[in-house]
Amino acid sequence: MTAPATTRDVGAWTTVLLALLAAGPILVLSFGAADDGGVAVSAWALLLGAVWFTGGGIVLAIRRQVDRDDSPPRPARHRVLTSLLAGAALATASLVGGLVLSSWPATAPLVAAPLAAAASQPVALLLAVAFVTGAAEEVFFRLAFPTLLRGWWRWIVPTVLYAIVTLCSGTPALALMAAVLGVVAMWTLDRTRWWPAPIIVHAVWTVAMIGIFPVLVGR
Repeated sequence: MTAPATTRDVGAWTTVLLALLAAGPILVLSFGAADDGGVAVSAWALLLGAVWFTGGGIVLAIRRQVDRDDSPPRPARHRVLTSLLAGAALATASLVGGLVLSSWPATAPLVAAPLAAAASQPVALLLAVAFVTGAAEEVFFRLAFPTLLRGWWRWIVPTVLYAIVTLCSGTPALALMAAVLGVVAMWTLDRTRWWPAPIIVHAVWTVAMIGIFPVLVGR
């Protein structure tokens, strides 16, 4: 016997709310730990990833009882290529935007916090942690949370809340980028009907912003 739909919905929404409330302070502590060294930054980031993975997993487990998408995915080659191209386009736009912001004295402080966090630990470690955390974000905000909504609200509500939570990093530019990332990742998911798609988009973007961007700006 399964719980009534109303009870399941309450449980799913409660999980989303608790995850969002927990994530904000963790993100603040993560970026604030840059002066304490890479281990502290990575530890907070992994804790944040655990929040997203756990919350998303619970919501998916609940919604799986009532929501089943039996539509076939796109052909494998198409969905992989679409995911990679979407990630590459997003990464290119982000690199250009980041370079423009960092080149102007008035806007350079907007990207200072992410660069400081990147400089606090080895790139390989940072990339590994970012891949895990990024995948967790996609599980929560693209695969799980939207199942509670319908129509365009599936795009709007998770993306707006994703940007608001990211704003806790103290970096408005990163929050804006989170909104763009959310839209691109959600578009790719809907286009391919393939759950790894948004994770691939996020991974490509991560490589560009953590592995390439600091090199381009000389950090």
